[in-house]
Amino acid sequence: DNQWMFRAFSSRQERPGAFQMTFLQPDGRVSVSWDICAAVVLFYDVLALPLNAFEFPQADFFSVMFMFTTIFWSMDMACSVSRGYEEDGMIEMRLSHVCWRYATTWFLLDLAVISCDWLSVTGIVPLTPVVRALRLIRLVRV
Repeated sequence: DNQWMFRAFSSRQERPGAFQMTFLQPDGRVSVSWDICAAVVLFYDVLALPLNAFEFPQADFFSVMFMFTTIFWSMDMACSVSRGYEEDGMIEMRLSHVCWRYATTWFLLDLAVISCDWLSVTGIVPLTPVVRALRLIRLVRV
């Protein structure tokens, strides 16, 4: 049985879950690619947000990028609950465990930042320097 051989000779094992096929491996190609994209978007945020503190007139480029980054970080929240994680040499793939871990770690911070982003995009809350600076909290997560 090939699966037995994998488990016997690998330092990592999986804790399977019912939704395992929809979960991303934490070190798989899709997860690594997503993390690279997140690093690029975060780099943009780090560069662009301090410039916004000077209250330059909003160019179309910055408006489009603000919308793009808001959508990207919203998708990142969904990605966070669809990706397994490694703990004690095991890859956890059970939905309840993955959701619980996210809910007890980064969910509230992500929700606060994304909520402010969407409130700003829709015009409900003006895009003040404080709201812009709130986006930099993502650096804590890295």
